[in-house]
Amino acid sequence: MTRVRNRGRAACPGSRPGSRAVSGIAGLASIPYLGALFSVRSENKDEGQVLLVLKPTIVRRPVGNAFANEVWTGTETTPVSPI
Repeated sequence: MTRVRNRGRAACPGSRPGSRAVSGIAGLASIPYLGALFSVRSENKDEGQVLLVLKPTIVRRPVGNAFANEVWTGTETTPVSPI
């Protein structure tokens, strides 16, 4: 957990490990012992580093606004409706 003041910044470093993949003919690749004949295994050893920078902002409701308790939600495919 990281504590950050309002409009402050926090940096979260991390690393991205390599990946492994198995591909082959569906059904035949999952047969024990015979699956090795019908599948290909690959390993990617490229590792990377990630730096995630967060800047939180506290949003407060306006004081004295009659509609402050009403929240509307929706997306491009779902109509907008009050909660």
